[in-house]
Amino acid sequence: RGGVPLPLPDGAEWCAAFACWSGLVRPKRCAVWELVEDARAAGTLREVGAYWPSPGDLAVYGRAGESPLNRGERGHVDRVIKAQGTEVVGLAGNSGPNADRVARMVRPLSTVQAWIEVAHD
Repeated sequence: RGGVPLPLPDGAEWCAAFACWSGLVRPKRCAVWELVEDARAAGTLREVGAYWPSPGDLAVYGRAGESPLNRGERGHVDRVIKAQGTEVVGLAGNSGPNADRVARMVRPLSTVQAWIEVAHD
């Protein structure tokens, strides 16, 4: 949280760091709410229902009853592989049965709080 420099300390939640690394998002962030604030400032934060994600975009989720759309609150982020029907398939760090690995996750579309549109070359 708060822009912790990489490498991450032991036990850190690293989904945002993975999302940055895997898509070369700049600046590098370690907190989901920081990614949200950066996207808000850049005009790339997208509402669910008003935007359909492309592969490589980020799906933003709440965690433990908190919303990273509110500055400083906890969240989770996956890099979108595809969104289809009522599901989102993504790559996630710090998720799944082995939180020390990257996992392919399938989540309900209804759990996404926002999208972050990532520039696609």
